[in-house]
Amino acid sequence: MRARLAWLALVAFAGAARPILSASPAQAAPPVAQAATRLLPPSMKVVRATADASGVYACVQAGGMGRGSIVHIDPGGSVDALVDAPDVGALATDDASVYWVGADGLHATSKKSPAARALASRSFGADARDAWSAPTLALDADYIYFAGGGNVERVAKRGGAAETIESGRPGAAVVAVDGANVYWLLGTSTRDLYATPKAGGAAKRVARGLANLIAVAVDDTDVYWIADTHSAHRGSLQSVAKRGGEATTLVDDVPTFYAATLVAAGQDLYWLDYPGGLQAPMRVRTVPKHGGTPDTLATPFPTANELFVDDARVYWAEQGVFAVTRPH
Repeated sequence: MRARLAWLALVAFAGAARPILSASPAQAAPPVAQAATRLLPPSMKVVRATADASGVYACVQAGGMGRGSIVHIDPGGSVDALVDAPDVGALATDDASVYWVGADGLHATSKKSPAARALASRSFGADARDAWSAPTLALDADYIYFAGGGNVERVAKRGGAAETIESGRPGAAVVAVDGANVYWLLGTSTRDLYATPKAGGAAKRVARGLANLIAVAVDDTDVYWIADTHSAHRGSLQSVAKRGGEATTLVDDVPTFYAATLVAAGQDLYWLDYPGGLQAPMRVRTVPKHGGTPDTLATPFPTANELFVDDARVYWAEQGVFAVTRPH
């Protein structure tokens, strides 16, 4: 049975699933902006988070705890501990399990009977908890794809030896998989996006020269990214077809800061931007994938460094977890 976290008792005190105002009176939000639902209070430090139909899964730290724990927040707001998980650099779920990359490699736990198990041992060390160089992962039906330590690898969800897809690629970061390819970035200040066939074969460069890249998302047909194209912390949202071609600018003015802040879902893109820096309310924004005028869904403070969605909601996290209804 999952042990309910005693240190999460403060959630009840603070009011889990309690509406909060998404903007102060002095900073009136556009008519489309919503009040946010609080799922974890700001006192809960969220390291990584994701969501699916069964709820939100987050690696959190509370109070003076030196170790993180992965918790489950069900749709009704109940919070339960799953497993201890220090130094989480990436987090993902499927119907049955939660997967994460930590300082010592790739791990998983069953949602139904939580118990951490190692899938691949690696020495990622301090990189696992660095916001910019943390290992990354992506899932398909059978495999977990991850990168770190200069390699792009995969391991079967059922377990077994890891397979190397690309080696000798310092700084490589997995961003997505589809039916045919695993997509990964290479480079530092300027990065290229590659696609390597899952069945084996040479990598193909999909996009090149992505300077000052902040965030990347991939769907069935296109690649989307935010980069500091204008100046530090001031960029644009662009796209290019997976088959190649010219990049298209979708939104020309995007105040930037963090990397895990762009999601492609359905017919829309979602992201966080920071018009007043980190000491002022941010914006939770959306625009159709073909471009247009962005809508602001919420203007919350404090700011966050993580954005994720499920079929019903758009979530953001760092100091707590918050959500608004996803427009359809």
